[in-house]
Amino acid sequence: MSMPDWLFPILDSAARLGADALLITSPVHMLYLAGIQLSGTRPAALLLDPSHAEFVGCEEDGEAARQAAPWLTHCSDFPYHPRMGAGALLEGFERALAGALYHWSAVSCWGIEAGHLPRAAGRVLGSALAVDVTEVLLRARLRKRPDEIARIADAVACNDAAFQAVAGALQPGVSELELLGQAFAGMCRAAPEAPFLNLAVSDAVSGPRTWEIGGPATTRRLQPGDIFLLDISTRCQGYFADTTRCFILGAPSAELQRMHRTLEEAVQAGQDAIRPGLRAGELDAIVRGVVHAAGYAPAHFPHHVGHGIGLAPQEDPWIVSDSDQVLEEGMVFTLEPGIYIPGVGGMRLEDNFVVTAGGCQALSHYPRRLTIVL
Repeated sequence: MSMPDWLFPILDSAARLGADALLITSPVHMLYLAGIQLSGTRPAALLLDPSHAEFVGCEEDGEAARQAAPWLTHCSDFPYHPRMGAGALLEGFERALAGALYHWSAVSCWGIEAGHLPRAAGRVLGSALAVDVTEVLLRARLRKRPDEIARIADAVACNDAAFQAVAGALQPGVSELELLGQAFAGMCRAAPEAPFLNLAVSDAVSGPRTWEIGGPATTRRLQPGDIFLLDISTRCQGYFADTTRCFILGAPSAELQRMHRTLEEAVQAGQDAIRPGLRAGELDAIVRGVVHAAGYAPAHFPHHVGHGIGLAPQEDPWIVSDSDQVLEEGMVFTLEPGIYIPGVGGMRLEDNFVVTAGGCQALSHYPRRLTIVL
């Protein structure tokens, strides 16, 4: 089986910096480049050039690498058992990497991740010439492949299930922590077979706590008339979703209805505007402009309009006023306008979008409207 074609432009970009081959040591970029999802913190490395691909790690991770990337040309693994001490683990990795690099002696300059080079790998490289290729990898990650978009969509579907579970569990006396537990249970029911499913909650706040924009779930119990704001970032198969919905116990006031309707209009205006060639700063102005036109002051919407998602819960592109980043097909990001008024309430609405050739596609299917539980 041959190496995936999309890897070659990345290798070409690294070559323009002088790198003959890549020595990748961060788990996030081993996942990105080869689909290798490591379950622990054990040291590992991925060696790549246009004609060879080798994984270096312990036996357990080596088996996972072979399954994830059958196109690997070689796998250099070392014995491992769960009671192995950190020192022995690093010694095994260092020996395996040294043995692997012996067969890569023709490489005159390695492309490395300068911010993520284990000492053991650094010792093996010694005085070998190396260049930092982190920016090459980050630029490549801006535009998602179809398989990456599918994984993000799966994570968004988990969030949709979490919101559905919360809507069914909302009642007077329930705590923020209990609602959070229901959210995670809903996600697990939606994706029982999904590997590496993690819930990384951004905000789970209710009542007066919503005025403060966000915070972790607490034992606070909801009362009639309370808003519950749930902003969840879910990692499924290595890729993140990040969506937000608001719920309310009882009939909302006219002002709260107007606030949420404004957020719905702001997200829709952003969705209608997204297209290749639009600047992120222009998109920020469109979304933020709807909120300001409704009479809400800048202080009522103090944060960014959105950010990219993918292998990280927050990454480029950032949808902020001073960004000249041009949107491109394949970029995936959030739009998350919010309005927070002390004494009234705080609300935020967030969806995830992928830029397409003709505009964009929204990934969430849970209704954007304010969920009212009577």
